[in-house]
Amino acid sequence: MSYYKVVTLVPEEILENLMSELNKIVKPIYPNYDYVFVYSKVVSTWRPLSGSNPFKGKINQIEYSSEIKLEINVHKENIDDVISTIKKIHSYECPVIEYFEIRIPSF
Repeated sequence: MSYYKVVTLVPEEILENLMSELNKIVKPIYPNYDYVFVYSKVVSTWRPLSGSNPFKGKINQIEYSSEIKLEINVHKENIDDVISTIKKIHSYECPVIEYFEIRIPSF
């Protein structure tokens, strides 16, 4: 069976809603558990360039902000729905979404 780890950076104010919506669409990986996420506070930087429409920050100025790094492991069959849900709920113009195949031991 194939699994993926999905990592995204989100503003803290959308964290609970995003986790709740993701939990509704993913098939549980770990027996008898759902709502399995890892998150941590991080500081991110970016500089919006001409032509961008930033959620936060000003054109040509470096922005520093606290964000939440959210991670979830999902079945391969759920990856497209997970990415679509993140894009739908996320408030950023270009949300960071990374995903890569992982191995999880059998239970």
